[in-house]
Amino acid sequence: MSLIEKTIALSVAAACLVMLVRLMIGSRRRERLDRTVLGNWHRASTWVVKTWRWRVSKKKAAKEAQAVINRARTRGDWDGNVFRPKSFQKPDNKPRKPVDRD
Repeated sequence: MSLIEKTIALSVAAACLVMLVRLMIGSRRRERLDRTVLGNWHRASTWVVKTWRWRVSKKKAAKEAQAVINRARTRGDWDGNVFRPKSFQKPDNKPRKPVDRD
């Protein structure tokens, strides 16, 4: 038998054993066991979903950050650490003066 077949057989045997034990215990213990198993299943599935979404959002954020960096490199001039967008310049490439709004 291969490893996959052994793993499947062991899983089926464990499930049958759990169902047999569940049938043999009383109704109170069965309810408590069911509640515990369902609670653990809910916590585990929630953790898996949160982990998956976190990884996806982390990749998306890195991609967006890189896109913003690339746009900043190509859409203006850098004077040291000061960025001057091309859209703020006059047609003769002279920077515009700020407007006084008193």
